[in-house]
Amino acid sequence: MKESNYNIVFKTNSEQSVLFNSLTKKYILISTKYLNNYLSLIKEPNKYCNITELQPLLNKCKDCGLIIEDKMDELRLIQDFFYAQVNAPSYSLLIMTTYACNFRCWYCIQRHQDVTLNSIVEKRIKKHIEKYLSENKIKNFELSWFGGEPLLNFESIDSISMFAKSFCKQHGISFSCGITTNGSLLSEYIIDRMVDLGFKDYQITLDGDKRNHNKTKYNDKIDNSFDLILENIKMLVEKHPKAEVTLRINYTHKNFTEELPDHIDKVLHSVRNKVAILFRQVWQERDDDTLISKVTPIMLRLKEMGYGGIDDFGNFSMLSCYVEKKHYLSVFPDGSIDNCNNKPLQKARGNLNDKGEIIWKEDPKERVNNIFTIKSDCILCKYLPICMGPCPASREGSITNIKCQFKNPEEYFKNEIKQYVISTSK
Repeated sequence: MKESNYNIVFKTNSEQSVLFNSLTKKYILISTKYLNNYLSLIKEPNKYCNITELQPLLNKCKDCGLIIEDKMDELRLIQDFFYAQVNAPSYSLLIMTTYACNFRCWYCIQRHQDVTLNSIVEKRIKKHIEKYLSENKIKNFELSWFGGEPLLNFESIDSISMFAKSFCKQHGISFSCGITTNGSLLSEYIIDRMVDLGFKDYQITLDGDKRNHNKTKYNDKIDNSFDLILENIKMLVEKHPKAEVTLRINYTHKNFTEELPDHIDKVLHSVRNKVAILFRQVWQERDDDTLISKVTPIMLRLKEMGYGGIDDFGNFSMLSCYVEKKHYLSVFPDGSIDNCNNKPLQKARGNLNDKGEIIWKEDPKERVNNIFTIKSDCILCKYLPICMGPCPASREGSITNIKCQFKNPEEYFKNEIKQYVISTSK
């Protein structure tokens, strides 16, 4: 036996430490006073393998992947997982129904142009679904809705989803729908239709506590979007018990207080076990221990109340981004296309023609190379399985060396793992 190359060890506080394996995403929480004993055992497992009293501990470390068999090639395993996911016969199609939004969040990357899917683009998308799924022998089709605020154009969502569901049923293809929305426009009618259309995943966003959220998400008609959104989530869960609802909390150094759990629970207390809560730092904010230490007790409080946590690492994804998938595409509201939906509309590199065919004006190169095909800092990194390298767009055209995207990867991943442990520990 030998020590895994992907072990990460650090203190979560003065009394507790975590032994985390980034390949298995499993961990052991221990008292810090025993840390050196564990490290000695993990570093030289063969030295202790014949000591009967230590067998339960050795087995626990083996189960977590902290200790592995001598013949195991972890890097090869990661590479195999990567290519299996890249080439899987599953198609993910993200459609932005509109760039318009009924709010104006300060951090949003969208410019909210008045661009919306029209009937011509809808027909092209339907043709594309029919053609692509048939020609590529797709077995699983996932339709994701995005914006702007996608529910401002629910007619397109309804029409395209209904077509896709029917086509998949006729051809024995697994089908599901998901949406990212601010939740303010959900209604009984829309929820009922979503259930009929096969919607499964819902991600709905809050921006900090009630006071700060309402300073971010408001318009001339809505001044308390915080309660409105939570009431709509409650209605969604009650009408659609099988829905997988993620309440994403976008946080900054200044937009939340310890009152946040009470603000949420005042509305959602009766459906606590049906809502998973995901904390995500607004990307413009700097990452530091002060912020994570402020978020941690709030996460713990919500967990104690009975809310679910998001198992960020548990889906066993071995991709840095969905863009790396062979079968993935984003459709913009004007009918243009690209691999990545974060590109500005005017920089989209292709479009769909009337036959539903993909026409590239500029050949995308994000998938030409990856961390396994050219020299990469990532290959020897212990964080590789939970990172998988920089954004594909940032490394587009790289032919020599892919560099680490983080100034301080240790600090970044320590905070990510802390949140993961809080969400998943019993």
